[in-house]
Amino acid sequence: MAKRAKIGATIVGVAIFLVAIFYGLSYQATKQVVNIFNKTLSGQQMLDGTLTVGTLRANIFGLVSFENLFWKDEQGRLIAQIGSGSFAVKPWDVITKRVEASTITNIEINDGLLCLDFNERMNLKNIDIAKQDKRKIGLPKPEFSSALKDMNFTMALNRCKLVARYANREFAMNDVNAKMHMNSRDKFDIDFSAGKFSGTLEADALNIVGSINLKPKVAVYDLNLTIKDLKPSSLGTGINVHEKVSTTSKISGQLPSPMIDGNLSMEELNLPALHFSNVIGDFHYENAFINITNVHADVYGGNCDASGYFNIDNKHYNVNVWGHKLRSDIAAKSLLINCLVELNLKMRGTGEHKKVLTYGDFKSGKGNYGPVLFDSITGKFTNQYGVLRFSDVEIHSSAGDISAPFFQIINGKLKLGKVFFHDHQTGENKAFN
Repeated sequence: MAKRAKIGATIVGVAIFLVAIFYGLSYQATKQVVNIFNKTLSGQQMLDGTLTVGTLRANIFGLVSFENLFWKDEQGRLIAQIGSGSFAVKPWDVITKRVEASTITNIEINDGLLCLDFNERMNLKNIDIAKQDKRKIGLPKPEFSSALKDMNFTMALNRCKLVARYANREFAMNDVNAKMHMNSRDKFDIDFSAGKFSGTLEADALNIVGSINLKPKVAVYDLNLTIKDLKPSSLGTGINVHEKVSTTSKISGQLPSPMIDGNLSMEELNLPALHFSNVIGDFHYENAFINITNVHADVYGGNCDASGYFNIDNKHYNVNVWGHKLRSDIAAKSLLINCLVELNLKMRGTGEHKKVLTYGDFKSGKGNYGPVLFDSITGKFTNQYGVLRFSDVEIHSSAGDISAPFFQIINGKLKLGKVFFHDHQTGENKAFN
């Protein structure tokens, strides 16, 4: 029994000794990491601005954890604020006090705010890994590698907020979670999700999954993009469209000029005097232009086809709609009129509500207005800023034709012009007013 007790005491003693060694070495590793952190940041040029951290800890296996990290640019503007996180470094680099682009292998960021500014080449403005560091008097020269080919690390973002700016576009994303792997000799893999976001686009959720091929001289996109419940009014079209659109798409092309091809869907869409449902279509994005094709929707008991384009930068757009077999009783909300209508509608906008122009023409088949039968109704229309104008409206029937060269509705009030009746039997033209 005494022998067993001695063995147990020996094991406990060895365990305590090993734990003490581990924590002692971890403490020394932490001091070394802090020393490298302070000396390296005092002379490096890869990161612009000032980087400070509240707490920094490390162990002998190369895992470094930190809390309350702040990164500000030279003007004092916030680039990053991170509640907590960690990164793995190569222990040998810590021992030799040598910091290279390949030193860090794994990064995790929790509860962070990241403000990313991209230049025209989609490079981060506040990070330039290709800069050569300048020797400062009294300080050792930090040995950052300028070779992008040496970068190979993973990164995880948990519960973060991301603000990204590119050209004149800005996106603020909440509840960002992501897993990424960067191997600059091969590719950049990404699995990215965000909750509600605002800015140039506003939507309820976004997902990006795929990779960027880094082997070619110019990197190539291969990503899948899903946007849920995008608000079209956030695009600045000048039309208050409150219904939401969802999209699934594929991102291709070369960095920094992506091409996006996909499809869109809306449960319903309300435009002036038109109510669409079950909207589906295709789109192509390139160089700030969104081209929309193969759009189909239900409208007023019939259906329609549509196409158009939108420029994200200057907000100009062009929409063409062709309606087929639209029911007049549904459109007019009256059982008095009954016919099927073919509609040709065009919308032109520049982003200003007052300048949104809708115009087109229509033609009906045979029908009736109460007891009055007619063969067809034709006409043209324009609608801009609350003024709806009709021209060349003609009602054809076996008894004669009624024509109204011009009338308009301003803020719901009818202003009727001349109305004429052409009698087929007598050939006479009579004016009603």
